[in-house]
Amino acid sequence: MLSNALLLTILFFAAAVHAAELQESDDFLAAITKAIQDGKPEQLEHLLQQVKDLPLLLSTEFNKGSLTPLQFAAKTNAATVPLLLRSGSDPLLAHSETGTLPLIFASRDGEMEATEALLAASKGRAGFHIDQPDSLGSSALNVVAITCNVAMAERLMQEGASVVRKDDAGNTALHVGAWYCNDEDSGREKGGAFARALLAGLGDGEDVDVLGGTGRTALMLAAMRGATGYWDALIEAGASASRVGTNPDGKSAQELRAERAEL
Repeated sequence: MLSNALLLTILFFAAAVHAAELQESDDFLAAITKAIQDGKPEQLEHLLQQVKDLPLLLSTEFNKGSLTPLQFAAKTNAATVPLLLRSGSDPLLAHSETGTLPLIFASRDGEMEATEALLAASKGRAGFHIDQPDSLGSSALNVVAITCNVAMAERLMQEGASVVRKDDAGNTALHVGAWYCNDEDSGREKGGAFARALLAGLGDGEDVDVLGGTGRTALMLAAMRGATGYWDALIEAGASASRVGTNPDGKSAQELRAERAEL
């Protein structure tokens, strides 16, 4: 049985050979990259019509950051995503190093049109799941929680994205949102709106006080980060301010909030 290190070496070598098989010049590939980056579908379409082996090019990581054209578009400028999908790009081809799907790139950056196109191209395909994680175990919803984008979170949850699914660090979207959607970084109102959007997606029996990877609830994290809008939404949903987590300090959310107020 191959060791992980040997397997990674083989995969890396195979990817390098795959990229070397492209017959297009570096200048031509740079032109494709620029057309994607600048969001110019017409210019990109003209270039793609000249490609000798289009399926090979669309599946090869050659753009900045070693991304396929679709991954690069979803991450940098989503205007060409629909064209790349029509041209045969695979929406389920994840980045070879990070395991990031184009859907995660697009939803993280709030690109709703591209997200819709990627969802339409992905749904019903064997192996697709709305919560398919990257190499850190983060789903699209986990990643969107970093940006506190209400509309995007609601759209993903419409497709069945789980609010309480945990990433590799043991945190749910509720925990991630409590950390990032604080008053200083996103504003009280936006933080509260995002928390309410996630809470509306909780299923029957799913616990608002679920413990995260640090042994803390989302309310505890909201207290630590000064996320007062997020705090209010969690309290309204029945989160416990007195519960003590399994974290080393052994303090409740109320105690953590009082400590922050004293700073």
